[in-house]
Amino acid sequence: MRLTARRSAVQATTDAQRQLHALVVAAPEAIRERLRSLTTPRLVSTCGRLRQQTTWDTETTTVAASLRAVARRIQLLDTEIAEHTRAITTLVRAWRPDLLSRTGVGPIVAAIVLCAWSHPGRCGSDAAFAMLGGAAPIPASSGQTIRVRLNRSGDRHLNQALHLVVLTRLRYDPATRAYAQRRRAQGKTNREIRRCLVRYVARQLYRQLEAHPGLTQHRSVNQNDMPTAPAAQQAVLGQPGCLWAAAPSSKPAADLDAAILAVEAAPLLG
Repeated sequence: MRLTARRSAVQATTDAQRQLHALVVAAPEAIRERLRSLTTPRLVSTCGRLRQQTTWDTETTTVAASLRAVARRIQLLDTEIAEHTRAITTLVRAWRPDLLSRTGVGPIVAAIVLCAWSHPGRCGSDAAFAMLGGAAPIPASSGQTIRVRLNRSGDRHLNQALHLVVLTRLRYDPATRAYAQRRRAQGKTNREIRRCLVRYVARQLYRQLEAHPGLTQHRSVNQNDMPTAPAAQQAVLGQPGCLWAAAPSSKPAADLDAAILAVEAAPLLG
């Protein structure tokens, strides 16, 4: 439920920021000249402190009041987002802290993966989990051309989380970067490389979740004020929200090429 609330707050913040920029564009010259060169964080901070001046006309005074109201709404939403993020982080560490050891997997990404996986046995195989997340390739061969296309079905929030993990690893993980370079030399496009990596990440996370089901029953944090793992599981479940990738670890994944080649050779289902 925390993910649902956080996602709603993030969406509301994005809408409010767009409204704020639109108001600045349409503001009178006295206000527009002062605000239009500011970055979004500085714009929110400055507009939240706007004060009316006696020399302003009615239009300028009204625009300033509107800018201040929208900016303060953004500040309240940012506070709410931070609160939800802290709560989700605590719940994930209580439920499955082992996920956070993976490169690119932060608390929000881990919470989305956990919500999709739910419990041991829900997905019968890593291929089923990949299909759930829209990471299983769809055959699109024609004649002598053998290829697969993007899978647009499944849980798009889970797919987005897996994609974020891949983007983080492509930037920071040496083994992933080496794999991408080798596949690029073989003629693969960047999109095809990312699809292979997303499928590999889906298999990796699924196997980790299924290999340690006992963590969902025995892990807990501060016993005085924090929930046990099953309670944390119930609190986190809901529609996924926005993403937060963790800082990468310095230890590269072992035998990445072999693992991804095994994924590519595996059947699409089961």
